[in-house]
Amino acid sequence: ALLTLFSIFLKINLLRLLLIIIYILFLPGLLIIYLIFPKSYIGQIKLVEKIFLSFALSLATVPIIIFLFNICGIKINKLNIFLIITLIYFIFFIIFFLRKKYNKKCFYDKII
Repeated sequence: ALLTLFSIFLKINLLRLLLIIIYILFLPGLLIIYLIFPKSYIGQIKLVEKIFLSFALSLATVPIIIFLFNICGIKINKLNIFLIITLIYFIFFIIFFLRKKYNKKCFYDKII
């Protein structure tokens, strides 16, 4: 019985870890990709490249943003990190939908 409880606890932690990895290390980068690159260029990027680029952009931006919030005096704990990243998502979604609504092109459309 104790082993079963331990395995259930382990599965919950693995699920939690998977969700945290997706939430912190994948989605911010993916949103940045869709904000920066035009649709025509995103269609040319392979799925594996999108995944690795998303991880790289997330690893580059999330720690910097959390560091900037820390400099501003906000304590860094699980709840604050969750709220900061949720705020980042909210800002990215607003920019994405405003650009889509007003048909604004990103700066790469002028180059490509």
